[in-house]
Amino acid sequence: MTGSLAFGALARLVFAAAKMPDDQGGGRFIARAKSNLGPDGGGYRYELQQHALPNHPGIQASTLLWGDVIEGNARDILAQAEASEDIDTKSQTDEAKDWLCDLLRDGPVKANDAIKKGRAAGLSEKSLRAARERLGVKPRKQAYSGGWMWSLPLAQRSQDAQGAQPLSLGTLGTFEGAGHLRKPNGKPDSE
Repeated sequence: MTGSLAFGALARLVFAAAKMPDDQGGGRFIARAKSNLGPDGGGYRYELQQHALPNHPGIQASTLLWGDVIEGNARDILAQAEASEDIDTKSQTDEAKDWLCDLLRDGPVKANDAIKKGRAAGLSEKSLRAARERLGVKPRKQAYSGGWMWSLPLAQRSQDAQGAQPLSLGTLGTFEGAGHLRKPNGKPDSE
């Protein structure tokens, strides 16, 4: 067996835990994902609450409060929880993508400034990173002592082209289609 599959295959009893979506009552659940000893499926809702310890000021402890029984197999329950999370993340990433595209439309922006402005606009760093990757924004170092810059891919290509050598100084201009290297005296290798 390979990878994480081996962990579930070896155990006789496997539990899965996840957060429930708000539209399904919120909270968390734990369910039997596999059982060689009894029935599979089913689980329980639960909540975690923080409480101060009475005789120890400043120290917090977690309390587990059991809730209702959940019917069904763990795979279906997990799929419902993950589907709701994906919808929320997708909309946050799409919002960040639109915002970042507007920010970078006029040209490169310092990465730190983009992150600060994104936070001020209510966007998380996670959604900004996901938006940056989806837009194809590659962070580039401005100079040795300069900071990192973000720019849209087309702007990056045109910026890269501005610093490139003229064609006459490049490989094609130097050898002018000879198709092979020349000797140091400037004559083709075949002479």
